[in-house]
Formats: sequence, C-alpha cells, structure tokens
Amino acid sequence: MGSACSNFAIGSYGGDLLFSIDAQIRREHPGGHCKHFASARTIGSPGQTGLIHLAMVVNDGLRDHLYLSLSNPAPELALHGAPVWTACPFDGGVPQVRPDIAAVRIGEASDTTFIVVDMAGNPGAAAPLSARYYIDTGRNATPRWVAHDAPGHPQAQVYATCLGRSRGSWNVDGLYLAGTVGDTPQLIYSPLYNPFVPSLPAQARRLALPGELAAETIAACRHADNTSDLFATARDALYFFSAANQFDGAQAMQLVADPLFAGVRKLHVSAADGRVTVRGWNRADQVVSTSADQVYMAEPDRWSRPRIEERRGGGFSSAGRA
Repeated sequence: MGSACSNFAIGSYGGDLLFSIDAQIRREHPGGHCKHFASARTIGSPGQTGLIHLAMVVNDGLRDHLYLSLSNPAPELALHGAPVWTACPFDGGVPQVRPDIAAVRIGEASDTTFIVVDMAGNPGAAAPLSARYYIDTGRNATPRWVAHDAPGHPQAQVYATCLGRSRGSWNVDGLYLAGTVGDTPQLIYSPLYNPFVPSLPAQARRLALPGELAAETIAACRHADNTSDLFATARDALYFFSAANQFDGAQAMQLVADPLFAGVRKLHVSAADGRVTVRGWNRADQVVSTSADQVYMAEPDRWSRPRIEERRGGGFSSAGRA
C-alpha cells in the first residue's frame, strides 16, 4: 500500500513547496490513495526558474491510475499550490485490465517532456517488472503509452534506474540501467526511442566501471543543453561519465575514493551557481556529500573531501534507485 495522498514537498522556486491533492482524489476516486509521486523541474535559461512537472499514481483499491500536471511555472505553483491534473488512462495495447504501476519518472529536459512508467511483475517472479512504457504527450491532447523494450540480457536484475541524455542522442532522453546478469555487472544507456524511426528499436550503449565493478547506484545531472553526466558509486568510490563519454564501451573515471561512500543506497546530484554537489545515503545511514565547480567536474583533485551532512526532516530525496 502507498502512503496516504495528502501533502507533498517538492523543490521549487524559493524553497520547498507544499500543496494538497486530496480534492482530486476525493472527486474522482473516493477512498483512493496515492501510491507513487514524482516531480521534476526543467533546466531553465539564465535568469529563468524553469517549469515543474508532476506525476501521481492513484490506487482506487482495484487498479492504478496515472495523473499528470505538466509545465507548471514555478513561481505560480509556489504561490497558489494548486496544480491542474490530467488523467492518463492506460492504453498500452495489451489486455492488462488492472495496471499495477511500480514506479514513475519524469525528466528535467526543457525541450520535450519525457515520462517513464514501470509496470510491476508477478510477486516472486524472476523479473521484477512486467513492462516499461514512456508516455507520449506531444502528438495529441491525450497522452499515449508506448512500450519501451528493456535492452540487455533478458535475465538481468536491474536495481538502479534514472533518466538522462547522452551527447549525440538527437534530443531524445534515455534510461541509465544498472544491474547484474548472474555475477556479471551491467550498466546500459538506452534511448527511449529511435529518433529517426520511432517504431524501430533504439541502439543501447554499454558502459563500464574500472575493474568490471558493479555500480551500486546511479544518478544523472543535467546541463543547460539537456545532456546529462552520469555518476555512480561502487566499492567506496564515486565514478563519473561525462555526457560526451557515454559511447558504447565507455569507461567511467574515478572521482573520489573514501570509506564514507561504502554501501551507498541512494544517490542525488544537483547543480546550482556553477557548482555540482553529489549526495549519497550510505549503509551507515549517513548522508555523505562532495562537490566541485561544474567546469572542473572531470578533474578528481578538484572535488572536495567527502563529509557527513546533517539529515533534515528525517528523509533524503533521491534520484537513482529503481
């Protein structure tokens, strides 16, 4: 069961924003509850705050329902706190009478809104997901569910996923997928669709950490041009793929090695005022952080010494865990 759908906090213009969506639940699904919630703020131009995209999954006791509220101006949302929600009924083309949504993700790209929805598999099954879709919001007024075939080995156990965009992706976002096939690590970048012929499969790219290490968790950080760098943790260290170093067979650069990065379970990367900060929630239940000027991200000696941050509000917002 998801948590009760009442108030949610998201990063916004001027700080955290609280708003209620109880009225939407009561009106369309009496007795329903919020199962999943996602938010993203687009990369803004200099002097602009960007737009806020929201998604929620409501369960009415029988099935899940996806709702979207896209392109909310940050100042207005912060002032009024009343987003307008649009129903996104499942139309994935398969006889799935009762959709069971496992996760929903929204990208921060400013040129196109990219939304990915994972469907849960059967409990105890080898594959935790039964299907993955991206939501096409641009062709008509009604959002359309489009199947996204998972790349890689069919028996891969994917445990960390995030949205981003490698350089040379022709304005199409993709998924970074970290997992294993048996004892073999697997790290893949998979475009959501083929930019030239959307009906054909997109070409996935295999990425690697030094020494064939398995990435424990991953997170992406956007640039103003909508491309993204990828960060990963493994064996007490933080690793980095620049947006340009995400070709097939690319290997990561180690940025920081420190015991504080042991067993990182969640990872978050943010950029503000020309500086990039990486925060991880480690197995000791500590939030560890390190930072560097954005122009020097690819220089390991420019990263600050990792330190433990005080956790506020008993939680840690993360983007890098499946």
